[in-house]
Amino acid sequence: MQRYKDDVVLSEVNEIEALAGSLSGRIWQKIRLLEPTLQES
Repeated sequence: MQRYKDDVVLSEVNEIEALAGSLSGRIWQKIRLLEPTLQES
């Protein structure tokens, strides 16, 4: 039973890590898009 719980937890942690990485990439993409606009101001 413990092994099953560990597998479930590990799977969820991996999913959260993937979501966080995706979100981070999207944030940096927005920053790069806005940089030229901010430098002009």
